[in-house]
This record gives sequence, C-alpha cells and structure tokens, in this order.
Amino acid sequence: GAKAVMSSRRRRISSDTSGGGNASFVLVDARGPVTLSSGSKLSSESSDFGDAGYIEVNGSQVTLDNATLSSANDFLSDGAAGSVTLNSTGPVVIRNSSKISTTTNNAKSAGDIVIQGSRISISSSTVESEAWDAGAAGNIRLEATERIDLANSLVTAEPRDVEFYRGNILE
Repeated sequence: GAKAVMSSRRRRISSDTSGGGNASFVLVDARGPVTLSSGSKLSSESSDFGDAGYIEVNGSQVTLDNATLSSANDFLSDGAAGSVTLNSTGPVVIRNSSKISTTTNNAKSAGDIVIQGSRISISSSTVESEAWDAGAAGNIRLEATERIDLANSLVTAEPRDVEFYRGNILE
C-alpha cells in the first residue's frame, strides 16, 4: 500500500480560521504506514469566530517521532477546539518529545483525543487536553486490542483554572 511520510525541516500542514467561519479539518489517510517526524506539525486553530477543525490520521501503522498534532482556539476566539484522532490497524508509536493536544482558551470545550491501534506505545511524549478558561477539557481515549505501554510520558485532561471541568482518560 501507499506510505505517507512527513519529516525534516519543520514541515507543517494547518487549517486555521480568523475573521469568521469554521476551520476545515486536516486528514491524513493512508493504506500503508504513516510517519510524522523531525518537527512535523499538523494543526487546526481558531483565532476569531468559528471552531477549530479536527485532525485525523489513519494508517496501517502510525508513528509520531518528535511531531505535533494540535487543535486549539485562542482567547479571542468564540469557537471550540477540534478533536484529534489516530486510527491504526496495527501499532501506534508516539515518541521522542511528540505532542498531541487539544486546547480551549475560552468558555467552549477542548476537543477529545482518541488513539486506536493494536498496540499503543507512548514514550517521552505528551498527550493532553486542557482548558485555560471556563471551558471543559476534552476526553482522552486510548483503545488497544493488545496492550498499552507508557514510559516517561504525560497523559492528562484537565482544566488550568481549577474551578472548571476536567476531562476523562479512558483505556
């Protein structure tokens, strides 16, 4: 099958909105393996009216190696952050300072994070959904048919303003 590789020289694919309207989605859909590395970034952001879009990566194996997947709104936005989803028929490997995040900076919700694969391995990386204002952090779901390995990593769904709503982490 086809293989998707994005690496080196800080490559970025983004779907942003400012001035009104929703951001579109970012979709990487491969029958073969997908590798994002060396500072690669997939992002969707809202900085005015409208929601940030979702990010979805599908492949027979998904690897993030020093890569970032992020959906967020900024404090001037009135929209919600989108979700981030990794789907693999095989293993999902997240390593080497990779970061998956959904962030809300207003009263709307941060998006959910869903990672699905036969095995999920997260090492020296961060998976987080956070709310910096009156919004709610999203849920994080790790769904593996075989096993989940975490090493030297942070997986968290929480508000940064303690009086607001924490998300859930589900395995």
